[in-house]
Amino acid sequence: MVDFEAICQQLNIQYWTYGKNNVEGCLTICCPCCPADNPDPSRHGNLDPSTGKYSCWRCKGSHPAAVIAKSARISVSAATELIRKNSSGVVDVKQEEVKRAERIKLPGSTIPLALHENYLTSRGFNVDELILNYGIRFTRMLEKWEGMDWGFRVIIPVFDHSYNLISFQGRDCTNKSAFRYLFPPKEKQVNDCKNVLYGANLHPDRESVLVVEGVMDAWKLGKGAVCTFGSSVTRQQILELSKWKKVFLAFDNELNAVSHAREVAKELSALGTDVFLVDTDFGVTDNGDIRDIGDLSVSEAQNFKKEILGY
Repeated sequence: MVDFEAICQQLNIQYWTYGKNNVEGCLTICCPCCPADNPDPSRHGNLDPSTGKYSCWRCKGSHPAAVIAKSARISVSAATELIRKNSSGVVDVKQEEVKRAERIKLPGSTIPLALHENYLTSRGFNVDELILNYGIRFTRMLEKWEGMDWGFRVIIPVFDHSYNLISFQGRDCTNKSAFRYLFPPKEKQVNDCKNVLYGANLHPDRESVLVVEGVMDAWKLGKGAVCTFGSSVTRQQILELSKWKKVFLAFDNELNAVSHAREVAKELSALGTDVFLVDTDFGVTDNGDIRDIGDLSVSEAQNFKKEILGY
């Protein structure tokens, strides 16, 4: 969780929380990354406090530190330090008066296209196993759901701990969308995904649990792992995690994620849970990117889990 509002106020960056081009829950700003000769310099950029990321409807944007640096005319290092100081791993999510859906119908089909299969197999997954174990679905080009475009995505059902379908997530398979992951609008969900732990319904044993950030990390590890949909963790998720005797936090090997994990550990320890921070320094990929659990092979992920949980 990044308090972008506090940063914008400190740096006198104009922002909006509603209106044209605003993404719910985000701060909308005039994008400093769009071409200087843009004839319509209206607001198209969105800073997302829950993920700490930035996107622009027009130019796709840049890293949030670069965006803030350009907007406020400060150095990137100064902007990075501001983001670090205004980040927290535990989030108090306001429970808005939103009329929730009584039930939810998933978009897509149970039959994947070659595009879906190629994307998932390139990540080291067995598509048939994912369909069987997690009930994933697949959307076609320009497929609409409640007026939104969900084309060419893997649809990931989200269940609560009692196996009730509450929402879903859609992962882009083209790598061309400005939003890799999409969730339905709040009023179309039975419950907010950030109120639950993905995979908890498959792990009724309350002895120990391995906690990761993303769904695909949880898939790679299998039974015994849950995900929090990002390194920021809500109070509701903290309370759910406190039901386990031992909690192992395996967030990505990245500065903000590590900082968030420490905050979560403090909260869980205060509730009497035995909590451990797990080293996820898996080196780098051929492209120079830091590896995370989702980049591991199946055997590497299983060995990693066995070292921690014992199975």
